[in-house]
Amino acid sequence: MKVYLEGEVIRTLCESCESRQEATFRYDAVKMDDGLVIDGVMQAFCNKCGSSLVLAPQSTPRIRQARTKVVQKTSFRLPRILADVASCVAAKAGARYIDRAPEFLYKASLSSLLDDDQQQMEKLSKKLIAVKSDEFLKLPGNHKITVSLSPALYEKARQLQEATQYTQSELFRAILVAAGAESELDSAKNLKRSIALLDSAPPRRSSRSKKSIGG
Repeated sequence: MKVYLEGEVIRTLCESCESRQEATFRYDAVKMDDGLVIDGVMQAFCNKCGSSLVLAPQSTPRIRQARTKVVQKTSFRLPRILADVASCVAAKAGARYIDRAPEFLYKASLSSLLDDDQQQMEKLSKKLIAVKSDEFLKLPGNHKITVSLSPALYEKARQLQEATQYTQSELFRAILVAAGAESELDSAKNLKRSIALLDSAPPRRSSRSKKSIGG
């Protein structure tokens, strides 16, 4: 594993500058796509625009530890057919690990609320309320799903519950049903982008360029 020192310079692609630029390593906080902020991560910043471009491999254990400490796990029971529908939606959106499709779709929807956009919250709430009478919300659950959420996503789920008056289980199912409808309408560009981020490893950052390098 290549260990990068503070002040070390590399040359790499900067999406903001749309060209290869020199970038300098230093320690700073990094914001992940699930809203989690982790301090003290070694990363290379573009010398021209200041964007964070690269995570140093020696910081990977710190990121994993931080995520492990704060996640909150919740279990749901879904009808098997709804899990299958979620797998189809995730596959269409480009996910590789479709066995985790329900979790990906749930997190993708919650992640869309991380910018604290009230209009987006209202839009998603209306979409979820619109599927309240869907038969999938009433079928017995025979497939257990365990989902790990960061505090930021957990809070967004709580806010959605309050806005829709759903239980946790109903909210989970409603999000999957709504995601399926959006996929069928082929209007899921944001969903596809979110799934691509959640489906990748190691955990990704919420910057425009999400690159990590190894030795």
